[in-house]
Amino acid sequence: IGLEKVIRTVSPETVRHFYKKWYHLCNMAVIAVGDFSDTQSVVELIKTHFGQKIPAPDPPPVPTFQVPSHDEPRFSCFVESEAAGSAVMISYKMPANELKTVKDYRDLLAESMFLYALNQRFFKISRRKDPPYFSCSASADVLVRPVKANIITSSCRGKGTLEALESMLIEVARVRLHGFSDREISIVRALLMSEIESAYLERDQIQSTSLRDEYLQHFLHNEPVVGIEYEAQLQKTLLPHISALEVSKCSEKLRTSCSCVIKTIEPRAIAVSDDLKNVVKKVNLLEEEGGISPWDDDHIPEEIVTTKPNMG
Repeated sequence: IGLEKVIRTVSPETVRHFYKKWYHLCNMAVIAVGDFSDTQSVVELIKTHFGQKIPAPDPPPVPTFQVPSHDEPRFSCFVESEAAGSAVMISYKMPANELKTVKDYRDLLAESMFLYALNQRFFKISRRKDPPYFSCSASADVLVRPVKANIITSSCRGKGTLEALESMLIEVARVRLHGFSDREISIVRALLMSEIESAYLERDQIQSTSLRDEYLQHFLHNEPVVGIEYEAQLQKTLLPHISALEVSKCSEKLRTSCSCVIKTIEPRAIAVSDDLKNVVKKVNLLEEEGGISPWDDDHIPEEIVTTKPNMG
């Protein structure tokens, strides 16, 4: 559908046929969000404009296409002469499970804590002297209906893609071998708690677009709409019980054998696919041999003054 030759040569009849086949009322929704003085009048307005529509008798079911997984990592090296710098992206595809139960929400929280903690490490590495990359971050996103991906991206100097890739892979492997510390997870837990508390306190100032997107995800992906009040209560209840071990286990989904794709973008061709493969083999071997040391976090004391002065 998106090919230029299709857009330029498609016949009007083909477009009409596509519309009649797929544009059915059962696949549509109307979402109205705003500071309405009378919500019922908005409902009546929607009924006036859409209530007389007659649904098709037998609309075809919307097909679900499976995305095949792969055990071996795949590699792509792109050259973009106008790119301001070089970049590396690692993605790991996995099934996008529906959010239905409290356990599903707890698993989602653990994954969020994992990404937050990993990003804290990436940030600290980027602030070192002569770092392997300028910036690096991990996130999760739904690619298509049945599949989501954990994605790690970094920007680096012109000839630094291989060094950046090695550092990114090593940090994920380090978590698998040694896990996150309780201190790291307590920091992430406090950060998430602060964010949800702020969202709760500012619930009357939420943007209409945010509410719209929530209902949109509910309609398209069956995500629940629970409201900020319940979500804040749920997070406050669950967060203290999610351990560093549980968070660290999320790293198992970020193996290069888990439908992994590694891509580089460079203004001039430096790295090739074989170079990327060699980096992956090197890091995997280091992990198998236990050759990756634990995370060396700066020791920050709980209290500045360890010896308390006498009172009075």
